[in-house]
Amino acid sequence: MSTINSSEDFYFKMACDFLVDNKEWYLKRFAYAACELWLCTEICNILNFDHASSFSTLASNKYCFNEDAKRDLTVYDSQTEAILSHIEVKLLYPGYSFSKRASKITELFSKIEGNKQRKVDSGWFFIIWISTNCRGYKTSEAFFDDAFSEIKYWMEKSDVDYCLSEFGMIDVIGDQFPWGNKKKEVIVKAIAINRN
Repeated sequence: MSTINSSEDFYFKMACDFLVDNKEWYLKRFAYAACELWLCTEICNILNFDHASSFSTLASNKYCFNEDAKRDLTVYDSQTEAILSHIEVKLLYPGYSFSKRASKITELFSKIEGNKQRKVDSGWFFIIWISTNCRGYKTSEAFFDDAFSEIKYWMEKSDVDYCLSEFGMIDVIGDQFPWGNKKKEVIVKAIAINRN
């Protein structure tokens, strides 16, 4: 599997770096059934305003909007209003049934492979282990291995040429906090795939 250096990779790294730098804040927010809409809203704020190298800070003539043009994230050229990137985001949890997780993964790949007018340039997976809802998984490693194997399977199965982000799997969060009379562990890893 090849890797590629793209604009979408840098957006992905910016978002992940901000989540890592603010992991105490995000730890508990990922601990519930965080939804893709919530995370995409956070990523828009990170790219547009919050990150030290945000679009507004660098006066980069770009902005990001979520749930626009039927895609999770869309990056625009602020002068021409041209679409520069479409990005699809999926969250995967161990509490999902196998069929629901497979459906999320397949949906991301079908959006990348979809019609040319709404082509997705990159797909971002946030894989989230929560110790209090881990279904049949005995360890977080087993869950992450399964999730990555399924993503890799769809990359190899497709007729489209895919590559992994040059940043590989990013460790975003790995910590625990008191939950009732025990500790709740949350581990978040992220990986991006790009269309060649």
